[in-house]
Amino acid sequence: MKYTTLSYAGFQAEAMYAFSNSGNFAVNRAYSFGAGYVNGPISLGAAYVRLANPAFKGDTVGAIPSDNFYSASTMPALASAETVQQWGAGGTYAFGAATIGLLYTGALFGNPARGSLFSGATGSGGGTGSVRFENGEASLRYKFTPALQAAIGETYTHVTQGSGSGNYWQASAGVQYFLSKRTDIYLNGFYQKTSQHLHAWIEAIGAPSTTETQVAAVVGIRHKF
Repeated sequence: MKYTTLSYAGFQAEAMYAFSNSGNFAVNRAYSFGAGYVNGPISLGAAYVRLANPAFKGDTVGAIPSDNFYSASTMPALASAETVQQWGAGGTYAFGAATIGLLYTGALFGNPARGSLFSGATGSGGGTGSVRFENGEASLRYKFTPALQAAIGETYTHVTQGSGSGNYWQASAGVQYFLSKRTDIYLNGFYQKTSQHLHAWIEAIGAPSTTETQVAAVVGIRHKF
């Protein structure tokens, strides 16, 4: 169930509630709300979402589908969380051919039933219980021509679980060239470095690094049908 307001002087808001199933409405439900503002070169937005028992295996048709990334085998401390809360706020400002952006996001994985995010890590201080992520991101995009654009970005992440904590720093850069309105080619590169006791793991990479650094590059062509 979703409600979106009309736009008033650039402001717009929306809210969503996803039900679970009869007999246990508190399991596998979700709700969120957010607001945005657009005025000329300025765009701002903020949102919050809360998921209840997203990993509950007895309810496969509730509000929240299975998550192939935070699986029990890859990240048990996250996949088994009783609640997941995510929030964020950010904005962009466009001037000429350039657009700069700033973004803050956070996530809280409440009362995971098993596992530590820092399990097997040395020097982290151990840590069990709820896991909290806080991220800060800055980006710059520049359009050299209508067909060619490039972007760079940096993201800093601080994560805590009980007495354990760690930091991630990731830099990214990409180039995109449009061959036509529906076809483009792109090249993206990523570099991530973590605290000494953590293994780097760039999102969407199949496995974490065996060290505190990881590098990834993606090149491809896309056609929109």
